[in-house]
Amino acid sequence: MAARWMLAIAALAALLMAARAVRLRAWTLRARAPAQRIFAAWQELTLRGADAWRPRREAETEQEYARGMAEALGIDYALAAPLVRSRQRAAYAAGRPSDDEARAAVASLHVLRRRLLKAAGWKARLKLLPG
Repeated sequence: MAARWMLAIAALAALLMAARAVRLRAWTLRARAPAQRIFAAWQELTLRGADAWRPRREAETEQEYARGMAEALGIDYALAAPLVRSRQRAAYAAGRPSDDEARAAVASLHVLRRRLLKAAGWKARLKLLPG
């Protein structure tokens, strides 16, 4: 009987982790326009960064947050730079970002997902694992 309860609890935990991973990736998958894909990738990075390190502070720029996270977790900032630059251009520049820029930003996110998982502690890994 106890084994069934443990199995049910483990299945529920796995289901919750999978649902969170789907929610995190859903923004990036649904976004169509280059600017939307960049904003979605940045949103996912800040949520994953909050799990692995800490949430972004209101007065903190994108670059400050990404540099701080990279430094704290031992990740090379150059991996985050394409996403940070694209996010800043999409938010503040007069022109619209290109498809190539959006692809580079999303590729940067893919690499950062794996690095955040490796760098995070075991509690954060439980949140980051399925994504």
